[in-house]
Amino acid sequence: MPNESATIDQLQLALALLQQGRLSQADAICRQVLAIRPHEFHALHILGIVALQLRDPTAAERWFRAAIAANPDQAPAHSNLSAVLLAGGRPEEALEQSELAVRLNADSAEAWSNRANALGELRRTQESLASYDRGIALAPGLLAAHLGRGNLLLRMQRFEAAIESYDRALEISPDHLEALNNRGLVLLNLHRAEEALVMFERALRTSPGFVDALSNRGSALRRLRRPREAIDSYHQALRLQPDSPDVLCNMGNVFLGFEMLDEALSCCNRALALQPELAEALNIRATALRDLRRAEEAADCYSQLVRAAPEFDYAIGNLTFARANNCDWSNWFKEVTHVIDAVQAGKRACLPFSFLSMSECAGAQLHCARTFVADRCPPAAALPRPRARHHQRIRVAYVSGDFGDHAVSFLLAGLFERHDRSRFETFAVSLRPEQPSAMGQRVKRAFAQFIDVSERSDLEVGALLAEREIDIAVDLVGFTAGMRPEIFAGRAAPIQVNYLGFPATMAAEFMDYLIADEFVVPPGLRGQYSEKIVYLPECFQCYDDRREVAAATPSRAEVGLPEGAPVFCSFNSSYKISSTVFDVWLRLLAQVPASVLWLVGGRDVVRRNLQQQAQDRGVDPARLVFATRCAYREHLARLPLADLFLDSLPFNAGATASDALSMGLPVLTATGEAFAARMAGSLLRTVGLSELIAGSLEEYETKALSLAHRPDELRSLRQRLIAARHTSSLFDTDRFRRHLESAYERMWERWQRGEAPESFSVPRRG
Repeated sequence: MPNESATIDQLQLALALLQQGRLSQADAICRQVLAIRPHEFHALHILGIVALQLRDPTAAERWFRAAIAANPDQAPAHSNLSAVLLAGGRPEEALEQSELAVRLNADSAEAWSNRANALGELRRTQESLASYDRGIALAPGLLAAHLGRGNLLLRMQRFEAAIESYDRALEISPDHLEALNNRGLVLLNLHRAEEALVMFERALRTSPGFVDALSNRGSALRRLRRPREAIDSYHQALRLQPDSPDVLCNMGNVFLGFEMLDEALSCCNRALALQPELAEALNIRATALRDLRRAEEAADCYSQLVRAAPEFDYAIGNLTFARANNCDWSNWFKEVTHVIDAVQAGKRACLPFSFLSMSECAGAQLHCARTFVADRCPPAAALPRPRARHHQRIRVAYVSGDFGDHAVSFLLAGLFERHDRSRFETFAVSLRPEQPSAMGQRVKRAFAQFIDVSERSDLEVGALLAEREIDIAVDLVGFTAGMRPEIFAGRAAPIQVNYLGFPATMAAEFMDYLIADEFVVPPGLRGQYSEKIVYLPECFQCYDDRREVAAATPSRAEVGLPEGAPVFCSFNSSYKISSTVFDVWLRLLAQVPASVLWLVGGRDVVRRNLQQQAQDRGVDPARLVFATRCAYREHLARLPLADLFLDSLPFNAGATASDALSMGLPVLTATGEAFAARMAGSLLRTVGLSELIAGSLEEYETKALSLAHRPDELRSLRQRLIAARHTSSLFDTDRFRRHLESAYERMWERWQRGEAPESFSVPRRG
């Protein structure tokens, strides 16, 4: 039998070989020692470390437990066993072993760090942080403690503190892959994509095959709106790891963001085949299906997401809104109540635009938008105040993705064309590529400069606006489709205005003003809007008095309507039709013989669900007439065939209401509290038909029934509207333009004097 000193020599050699990475040789020597001394602690412990480095957790656990049996008073064995147990998803057992280790040796930094790892997995975050801090105090150069602390802070979304920990880790080991990668992830969360990209590139220079860094580089490139490079980075990752659902999911996100919907769907389907309940893939798939107008499949996929991950950001709101889009009200009141309660609790439960169709409460909408802004647009770094400007003309940039065949352009094209070129220089900042349609080209011609920023990052767009010294940036998108609020979060212009596209508060400190009127935002409710309110003297909405209407009005028979029967209509989008409002409409049909309800055509699921609702309430589904799709000019021409336009609540008609009024079709509305629930009322007040504004759905139903039984009054209302077409300020584009330009000048004068934004009213001008 070898003597004690010989055994020590062998163990020291094994330890040296272990430190050199010569694992098989270290393993062989330890086994030789154990053949003679089966309970030699150090040999057993070194074999555990060898197994751990060879990624054999089963063998590592076996060796560490044998070492502890041989000598239970050795803290390193308990600490290392803790690491093995934690990696195997057994945090409670890991915590028990790490606490044994710190009791045996309170000065072991590694033991405190492993204890912190276990506490973090158990969501005991404050205890975990304290344990990391104790380990770092004992060994300031302990890389694992700084790295683990950074990872915990990343999960806690304490991003700035996480960066500090990763910086300390990188001071110790400048090329540490996990520290570089995770620091990049923090920067992505902080919307600092350029800096994040630098981190991922550094990691890849050290290890070109690092799949996580390749995938995350793709995410940074996506944020920087460099889709081709992003997709190439994901393809590189997939070549190395073909069955990675996370990489597939991330690539799907790129395709989704650039409206390559079939490709996005393909990526998510592949990811879900590998991991059927991967929440991010379900979310992207549902959104792609929604945008592909595969509405039933989208709702089913959102439902899967909610079952798999009930707390996934915005999932319950997306599901509820998807069902609203389908007019599926099978569980509507319970679902909406759940969403509203979650929003009020400060959860990321619903996107702000979707919420407009669920609550007419201005305070709740403010709460919803504020939560979204905190999530999507973290505070930007403080920017220096722009220098004083002395332009001969005020420079106004309109930012939108809807410069084409969209309601925003149908309403504003005349305004864009008529801006006073002696006082204003106007820019279109287009979030989508130029549209070749007639309206797209008309809008383009209306601007001094039309700038396509669809492939520029938010920072690049902000820099572009700063370079052109834009004075007033007007966000026509808000939180609607294609939104890019991060452009405004970076203070693209000294004055930033929320107008038209999103009829609610954006709840963002970086938005200065909201264009409104005293009807849509009553002065007593200004506190429910984060922006300062600019009150136009007549109506918040612009109208294009140069819009083209088809010359010929079709007959009722040509569009499928009965001759001589009362025709109610509503051309609002399906998500605006609430169950409560539709009940009112069906009661009207039941009480007005032979009457029909003329609705937007389109998706089969909407038709089926509405027809079933009618059937269930004893109304012949054939009395619901669905309009065929046609060109906008032809749609305007057919509107006079209806007798009364029935508005929706809590999300009123906007452009569809002004379309109807301009064609002589009376609109009946019910108002709520928030902006979106008061839009049609503002139009009616401006055109002189305030009697068609109801203060409740009960009054709305009474007025509708009365008008249906009094065709002479409906004819009188129509005649008043036709006359107003030539006299009312609602249809006077140039009058609106003068009022809006006065608002811009007042905003600019305040800024030039160094005064903070403040609410004000624009004087009426002829």
